[in-house]
Amino acid sequence: MSRRKSLIGDGQILAGRRKFLGEQEKEAEAFTKVHRMIEKEQLVVWRHEGFWAPMDTLKDQQNLEALYDRGSPPWAVWREPTTR
Repeated sequence: MSRRKSLIGDGQILAGRRKFLGEQEKEAEAFTKVHRMIEKEQLVVWRHEGFWAPMDTLKDQQNLEALYDRGSPPWAVWREPTTR
């Protein structure tokens, strides 16, 4: 069986200076706006091959802090790895 590389969509939408979604906007309206943007070719995908991890829960935060405390967080590509 072949193994395919999985991709994760984290749901982030960058809208520039235009207001995209209001806090009070209903999910159906947001869905419609996204589809309109797709039809107008105003929505694109950027493939990120580097480190990615969620930070939605306390457990996520603890996992990321543990990586940081080990001295070589995978997101810190601008600095040399350190050993502790």
